[in-house]
Amino acid sequence: MTFPRSWISIALFNLTIAASFGLLLRSQYLFALPFQYRFVTHAHSHVAMLGWVYLVLFACIVCVFIPEDLKKFRKLFWVTQFSVIGMMCSFPFQGYAVFSIIFSTLHIFCSYAFVLKVWPKLRASSQMATRFLKTAFILMLISTAGVWSLGPIMASGGNGTAAYHIAIQTFLHLQFNGWFLFAVLAIFIKICERNGIIFPSRSSNLFLISLILATVFTLALPISWFWDANSLGFLNTIGVFSQFAALFIAIKIFLATKFSVPSKPSNIIRAALILGATSLILKIVLQVFSIFPNWALRSFQIKNFVIGFIHLTMLGLISGFLFYFIFQVFSKLAKKKVVTFGFFLLIAGFVLSETWLFVQGFMFYMGYGLLPAYYEALFATSILLWFGILLIFVRFSFFCKKDKTE
Repeated sequence: MTFPRSWISIALFNLTIAASFGLLLRSQYLFALPFQYRFVTHAHSHVAMLGWVYLVLFACIVCVFIPEDLKKFRKLFWVTQFSVIGMMCSFPFQGYAVFSIIFSTLHIFCSYAFVLKVWPKLRASSQMATRFLKTAFILMLISTAGVWSLGPIMASGGNGTAAYHIAIQTFLHLQFNGWFLFAVLAIFIKICERNGIIFPSRSSNLFLISLILATVFTLALPISWFWDANSLGFLNTIGVFSQFAALFIAIKIFLATKFSVPSKPSNIIRAALILGATSLILKIVLQVFSIFPNWALRSFQIKNFVIGFIHLTMLGLISGFLFYFIFQVFSKLAKKKVVTFGFFLLIAGFVLSETWLFVQGFMFYMGYGLLPAYYEALFATSILLWFGILLIFVRFSFFCKKDKTE
């Protein structure tokens, strides 16, 4: 595979900035720093989603599915990165306002252009990877309807209403559990197909259908936080069981294909794959609790659970697989001791942070107080995450040569 090193270097730069914003947010509970917490939260989430995850997916989709057209996407990549820089510089100081909205809108139009350029070039539509990628694109396009609906809602005085929050949750749900997840799986499946692994057609179709049903029906959970309807709990239950069905089908497929990682993989490649796969299983298991009404409500009210689950999806599941792709392509980089040390620092920070968040959330659920040195411990785990990411970025940038590919 041919990957522009500069693209991945830029995405890692964005991840480093997102981690820096996260560290700043955690510091707020320890130091009286003069910044708007909500504004920095917006900057943290947008740069992580649109600057890190989106751009790595952009690079992987182009280089894995249509590598012959790589040069045709360079200009679009840099325009997209320009929109990320705009959000990076505007959100911390003004939140959702004129400039941040302009750059966010530019990113949406860039994503539309990306789909329009890639879709016609996707051949062999019978292949499982292509079907997953097309599904990812469709879910991404649908998710933006949530963003576009905010304008009319706010214009009619609906800021902060149920409709306002449902629009935001629809966008986030279809991004995390739709576009990001299906795109990661599409890339993973495509790489497997290139390595000669043939997936059974019937089981693969069942896997895809089950996952689509899970994504659609579990949207009922975030909607239920703002709209009280008995049917929503039932729909979410269908989605949870569909997700479990998809997991068991996936396990069956990989056992049937005798899937294995490349021969003698480095520890870092194995660790990235384990991180992504384990986080996927944990995500599915944790969502089982949402079928119980009390847990479903408390999962939203207790912010520790919300933040922990978002990080499990973004840092564990999605980023785990993204690093797996990066380290496979840039195998020389994966062998560097600094990168290995940085990635294991990232994993340590992630695991400790998730443990602390969920334990504290359970303490709140049971009616107990704060854990000893809770905020200090969270800040320390954020330092581990930030420093690990910084090491990977710096070493990768040093390794990167202008206009070279690998």
